[in-house]
Amino acid sequence: MAKNINSFNDAVAALGGVKAVARLTGRGMPNVCQWRSRNGAFPASLYPVIKAALAERGYEVPIDIFTFELPTKRPGTGAYDETKRAKRV
Repeated sequence: MAKNINSFNDAVAALGGVKAVARLTGRGMPNVCQWRSRNGAFPASLYPVIKAALAERGYEVPIDIFTFELPTKRPGTGAYDETKRAKRV
């Protein structure tokens, strides 16, 4: 049974810390720290890399720890507004 990741910080810890995430993604440690401080999420482009690395360690990854731009419903219309970013819960 896969273990759950509940936050960006949980994912970083499960991957071995900031330095390990920087090495895994080919980005600098300052980048990883910026992701944490800006929005607590990985760039969407890293989804396949992070998902695979965590899956190898037995974790399931929630999509909301990534900065995907998801469609949201316009209030009162039920129609989707694809120009706004979905709010993270």
